[in-house]
Amino acid sequence: MVNTIFYKIFLNENPQEFYIGSCLDLTRRKSQHKKNTTNKVRTQYWNNLYFFIRLKGGWDKMTMIKIYEYDCQTKEERNQYEQALIDLLRPTLNSVNVILEKNKPDLTEIKNRLKDLNL
Repeated sequence: MVNTIFYKIFLNENPQEFYIGSCLDLTRRKSQHKKNTTNKVRTQYWNNLYFFIRLKGGWDKMTMIKIYEYDCQTKEERNQYEQALIDLLRPTLNSVNVILEKNKPDLTEIKNRLKDLNL
């Protein structure tokens, strides 16, 4: 796999309201998020994140930034890093975990690496 970008979307007036995600292309992913927010035909339209963005006034009120980049070798490794970030940062706008609790491996080593970054 290639470098994975882990990102944060947050409300400008209250950065404590945020979402954590991952992608390979940040520009393309932001475009997808914007489409999901405004296109009622998309199944994701009523997702917690997109509902919140509309409720707060749209994308002009939000910021999307890269918080970490890592060369994940597999999709499983990418999911483990994203889940570790979710566990550490406790985002308010993620509605589901990337890895189900019953299938979650021990992420202690990854969490320790991420803690050292002071995200």
